[in-house]
Amino acid sequence: MEAPKKEMLLTHVAKDFSSLSGYRYGQETMCANIKWQIGYRLENQDVGVYLFCRQPKTDEIWSATTNFSIRLLSVNGNQWSIDFSYTFANDSEFSGFGHLFSFDTLLKEYVVDDTLVIEVEATIETVTGIEKPLKKRSFEKSTDEPSDVILKVAEEKFHVTKGHLVAQSEYFKKLLMGKFKEGNQEEVELKEIDPDAFQVFLEVIYMEDALTDDNIEDVLKLVDMYDAKNVARVCEQFLMCESNLSMRTKLQFAGKFKFEKLKKQCIGSLGSLGDVRAVMASDSSHLDASICHVLLEKLITLKL
Repeated sequence: MEAPKKEMLLTHVAKDFSSLSGYRYGQETMCANIKWQIGYRLENQDVGVYLFCRQPKTDEIWSATTNFSIRLLSVNGNQWSIDFSYTFANDSEFSGFGHLFSFDTLLKEYVVDDTLVIEVEATIETVTGIEKPLKKRSFEKSTDEPSDVILKVAEEKFHVTKGHLVAQSEYFKKLLMGKFKEGNQEEVELKEIDPDAFQVFLEVIYMEDALTDDNIEDVLKLVDMYDAKNVARVCEQFLMCESNLSMRTKLQFAGKFKFEKLKKQCIGSLGSLGDVRAVMASDSSHLDASICHVLLEKLITLKL
């Protein structure tokens, strides 16, 4: 199976922008099992803004082909956007790729309250030479681990116990303990599911510390599909306490999966107009209507 494209959103609120000199960086984010980061610095009369690939350059051959946009956002609505295509690799010339923006223009037209919002939206088209994360738990046939059903996902087989599944998922409770034929089968095929995502989903069910920023979205899709409320709570806790995903991405998840605690935490952390602008960007249609309403109220409060 060909690896699907991976998408990521990095945002950074650059404060005290007028005093910019050496490099400053946003938070690192994991995508396609590679760490990525926004970096920017003053270069003569320009500001260099870059997407950095933090995969170490070694003798091992690897590459990551990307299409990405760098957007500079002002809290008053202005936007400066440039698109790029670049292949990061073990032997590529640059570990960071981007553009030089006029420092004077940014100060005059984009920087408000000494703040500028930097956003990078990227699609990782192909990746070679990057190993998959190590599995936290094996679901291969074993004499040590009991199992009473085999779940076939694509070409992989997962040997699990019905008890674990039905206790965590209403879908599997109905499928395996109800009147469906699958309840009497030794092997059950699950179609149109990514086996890597299902591996992590099962690991969480078996209480492994398996969630990352790279796999959380795929796991949440399975949580929704299989009605796994306990796994959903684990995902919400991860997003609140461990994740480096952008605040906008977290609020998207909060709205889509009804994570009220995450929503409250995210809204409460927005302490400036720049923070709110980074979440809303130029188009807030990606956010739940109730969250947009709260953000508008937050904007009014911060402007008073």
